[in-house]
Amino acid sequence: MSILNKNTHNKIYYYNFLLLAFFIPIQENIVAILISILVLNWLLEANFVKKAKEVLHDRKRSFLFLFSILYFFYLVGLLYTKNLQSGFFDVQVKLSLLIFPLIFSTLDFDFFDKKKINKILFAFVLSTLLLSVVCLITAYFDYRKSLWINEFYYVPLSNINLFGKEILSKHPSYFAMFLNFAFGIIFLKFAENQTKYSFLKNYLIIFTSIVIFIFVSLLSSKAGIAGFLIVSCCIIVYLIVYKKQYFISFIMVLTVPILFFFSIELLPNSFNRIISATEIINSSEKINKNTIDGTAERILVWNSALEILKNNFLFGVGTGDVKDFLVKEYKKENITAAYKQKLNAHNQYIQTSLSIGFFGLIVLLISLLLPFVDSFKIGNFLFIIFLLLISFNFLFESMLERQSGVVFYAFFNSLLFFSKKDYES
Repeated sequence: MSILNKNTHNKIYYYNFLLLAFFIPIQENIVAILISILVLNWLLEANFVKKAKEVLHDRKRSFLFLFSILYFFYLVGLLYTKNLQSGFFDVQVKLSLLIFPLIFSTLDFDFFDKKKINKILFAFVLSTLLLSVVCLITAYFDYRKSLWINEFYYVPLSNINLFGKEILSKHPSYFAMFLNFAFGIIFLKFAENQTKYSFLKNYLIIFTSIVIFIFVSLLSSKAGIAGFLIVSCCIIVYLIVYKKQYFISFIMVLTVPILFFFSIELLPNSFNRIISATEIINSSEKINKNTIDGTAERILVWNSALEILKNNFLFGVGTGDVKDFLVKEYKKENITAAYKQKLNAHNQYIQTSLSIGFFGLIVLLISLLLPFVDSFKIGNFLFIIFLLLISFNFLFESMLERQSGVVFYAFFNSLLFFSKKDYES
């Protein structure tokens, strides 16, 4: 029996979720502390038998808890891994895959209403927008010192340096994905409540969306720019099919291509990366193994990973041995840059297959596909946007190998599935 009452535990969960949503894009160390507080609150709440019965007898709770199955596959992968040190580190990084489904599946559904969940989502939007402003300001001051225009693009833009010391470093693709998800939240959540001031709010939403697109373009992430298109298409479908707002949909259909046209003209550094990637993909020439181009490097890495998979398709090489196998293959194929950087597979589907094999891959695919189908049936378009963004970015990044990626996926996947009660009659 807990020394705190149920309402106090619920408030601790709620304020932690608010803080988590805010700090996920910003500070990984603070996120780790907040997750530890969540786990402690869950343990102090006790009532484990009651929680277990609720999960077993409630279909929604059971399904939510099933999201953690992937984590257990990684634990099994430790049984046949040679590099146990790397394996234990890997399951530690992925612990969120277990923690968030476990906590959300035992929460008080009545306490976490739509209003509270929207505030949690707003905390994430506020965080990404504030971080973008800070990055632009620091890029401006860096540019004044260096007169180097690339301070406003790609990695230099997503890194914040103060007094010569790096205080924040975000991967451009992850940052762009966060912004695209924030774009989806702004349109689908904060545009739904109409008031007498709605016209002002609508202008603010449009302005914020344009700012997000510009910043995503500056980040020069190819997946990020494509992700903005994916979110835009989802919003247009939502406005036409569910809201019957044909005029706004028509405006969006016109606006998005215009935004891209002006961005290509005004921000050529960003879109040159897309042109370069297209040329590499369409080229019949063999890729130089000393290349440092991101697209070419990924193709070489994927080929190496698939070569390893030929002999380890069913069970993978084990949770802790993936990097060792990849580095060995890079050395064998003389892929210089990938070998020096000890790159992962840069594709979560391939990375998971390498780690825990075909069955692990199936679990990952099911955990993305089933919620997507369910969300489509009930019209939970924000969850659809989230799943599409995640699934798309999994093609180009091994997101579950980094804390910022795995916490983002595990937290919002659980939160949005948990919130689907708001869409059910």
